[in-house]
Amino acid sequence: MRVAVCGGGNLAHAFVGELGRHPLVKSLLVISRRPNEWQEELEVFYNHKFNHISKITQITSSFEVLRDVDVVILSLPAQVKIQYIKIISKYISPKTILISAPSIGGINFAFEKYLSNNQYACLQRVPYICRTIKYGQSVNTEIKKEVEIYFSKNSSIQTKDLIKSILNIPFKELNSYWTLMLSNSNPILHIAGMCEILRQNYPFDYLPGLYAIWTDFASELALDMDSELAFIMSKLNVIEYRNLYEHYQVRNTRELTSKLKNIESFKDVLSPLKENQGKFYIDENSRYVVEDLPYGTCFIKYIAELLGIHTPHIDFAIRKIQPFMNMEFVTNEGKFNYENWKNVTNFDFDKVIRNELGI
Repeated sequence: MRVAVCGGGNLAHAFVGELGRHPLVKSLLVISRRPNEWQEELEVFYNHKFNHISKITQITSSFEVLRDVDVVILSLPAQVKIQYIKIISKYISPKTILISAPSIGGINFAFEKYLSNNQYACLQRVPYICRTIKYGQSVNTEIKKEVEIYFSKNSSIQTKDLIKSILNIPFKELNSYWTLMLSNSNPILHIAGMCEILRQNYPFDYLPGLYAIWTDFASELALDMDSELAFIMSKLNVIEYRNLYEHYQVRNTRELTSKLKNIESFKDVLSPLKENQGKFYIDENSRYVVEDLPYGTCFIKYIAELLGIHTPHIDFAIRKIQPFMNMEFVTNEGKFNYENWKNVTNFDFDKVIRNELGI
């Protein structure tokens, strides 16, 4: 099989690291904006110990190579993925299988609009906890125990089995795309964590770990936001939704704080800050701001408003972070500004979402 990985972030490195030694993958291509910085062999570390070498067949910035691939993996930030899908639709064969990871923010609707004949799979969360050691040369990876995945309605059993074989991770198939789109992962945890950062001695004199400074305030905010999302899911009749208590197997705020602070792989996660004259401020270009907020938390708020559901804790969190995008998504009265959101996401979801909701 010919497999192409599109992207150059931590997750793209992890995908390349796993696929480059996969027995089903006879040709591995990397499509990156920085092809000259990649080497043909990627060193892969597990828990910071060298594990194996992954071999890459071709490294390029050209989309022309997509005409001949069997599987395309989109490991890209949400803020560019929708436009990326539109661009590559000109090159991809209808027989090509697409995989998106992660898949918040209505990525499935972009697939349906621009690549409606293709079979695709959307991973709700990332399948690896990973960090690039040296760009294009080495990556540290931890493989998750299970992946939640949504398949397009036209996906065959053969395609599902193929994707399962490629990922080589136990996965749980999602029945509802709402579970995919309205995630309580980064759109809640990361945003709650940023609210915690702003509550402490901000700006910082050092670059702290996100979960090292995590307190019960952040856990309580995350659980309250999650509770509002769970109510939204109940109104959408989504029965497969797992709240944060279930996902992290905790019973209360204190246990969640302890769990998050002690997950070994989370200890390497730094706060989304940048240094300026000896102080560390929120990085307005971090994915916590430009991806998790508009494509995650705001998406949840948008659905809540269409359903007439009050979300004071989600509103609070969005209002705290939206100034870093110089954009008002939620007013002081709790109203959602759809036009501002549409201008940021570059996709008009209103018609398709209202049609799905029957309103």
